[in-house]
This record gives sequence, C-alpha cells and structure tokens, in this order.
Amino acid sequence: MQARETDFVVVGAGYAGLTAALRLTQAVRSVVVLEARDRVGGRVYTETLPDGTWLDFGGTWIGPGQDQIYALAKELGVGTYPTYNTGDSVLVLEDGKIVRNAGSFPISGLFSIAALLLVMDEFEAMGKQIPLDAPWEAPKAREWDQQTVAAWIDTQIDESLGLARTALRSLMGGTFTSDPAEESLLHALYEIRTFGGFRQLMMADGGNQQDRILGGAQAMANRIAERLGDAVRLNSPV
Repeated sequence: MQARETDFVVVGAGYAGLTAALRLTQAVRSVVVLEARDRVGGRVYTETLPDGTWLDFGGTWIGPGQDQIYALAKELGVGTYPTYNTGDSVLVLEDGKIVRNAGSFPISGLFSIAALLLVMDEFEAMGKQIPLDAPWEAPKAREWDQQTVAAWIDTQIDESLGLARTALRSLMGGTFTSDPAEESLLHALYEIRTFGGFRQLMMADGGNQQDRILGGAQAMANRIAERLGDAVRLNSPV
C-alpha cells in the first residue's frame, strides 16, 4: 500500500467534497479526496449517450437564489441554459398511466385542480411550523413522523377525486424521489420547508427548476476532478 502525506483528507467526491478540495488547493494546501464510487458527483449523476445527448439521473436543476452553484459554474467555465418549458404537462401516475394536459398543471377538471391546490396549500402551511434547525421540535413532530405522506394524502382528498389523489401521490413521489407510502410526513414537510415551498421547488420559470447545466449536472464535478488530478482517489471507501 502506497503511503502519502497530505495536509487534508476529504471524504466523498460529491459537490461539497470536491468544492472543499478545490478551495484547499487554491489556498496552496495539499489534499486527497477519497471516494467510494468509481465516479465523482455523488448524488449528481449524468450519463452521455453515443450521440452526445446527456441524461441526468440525480440532481438536475438550479434556480434563483442558488447563487453559489451559479458562481461555481461561471468559475469553471461551464454554461447553463433554461429548462424547456413549452407544451403540455405530462404526469406518469403510480400505475403507469400517463396524463397529458395543456398548460402548466398536469391534470384537468375544476374540482380535481381545486382539491390539489388546497392540499398543496395545507402542506406548505404545515411545513412553516417546522424549525429548520430542529425539525423534531415542531409542535406535531411525533404525530407527523408516525404518518406517511401517502396516508396523509388519503385523508385530505376524497376517494371520489381519485385522479387528484393519484396525481398528488405521483407528484410527491417525483418530488421526493421515493414512494410516498415509505416517506415520513415530517421529513417531507421539512424538505418542502427548506426549498421555500412546493411551487418554488417545482416551477421552471423563476423556480428551482429554472436552469440546467450544459453537458449535464455532473459536468462541473468532472471539471473540478480534472483540476484536482490524482488527488481524487476513486474506489476508495472510508
């Protein structure tokens, strides 16, 4: 086993670890980054097809207020572009059914839309009761943590509005990248609270899904890794 002496060891080559290592090298400090996977980027992962098309499977979008990531992209010479936001809204439901609707809302029907909006408003209002630095201290933290997102949705939308119920479960699943039946209501509320609300998280124009990274979301991680060179050690679990 080769021994190496260094000023700092960074565990994990996600964006936080890579950026920390980059700043250390800029401060003329030696650093080694140890990453268990065979790639950099952490929860941001991009695959490139043979024709050059990139597909993002992890974190994908950036938006207003996320100034540090925009600044990092500029520093690295990586461009951004606006999310395509023209045409019908398409929602893939839990059962695989595809719902297509003109405009920005994924379903049609006055009562279904009204039900969805009311529940989303209630969800955001509940989220505002959660302290960002200590979510377990929310007034109903224990009650919410013992309930799943799916169970809560079922208590909020009547069975007669089955499409609205299914659509919201699918939206929640896509938002949190997990089955709503397996996600704590408290955890989901905390996530929405940190993002500034449901609409802020899901909006393309002026929201958190406004822009994408040229070359895919992992492009900046790859660029940092190139600068760090052999300081990044892949397949090196700690």
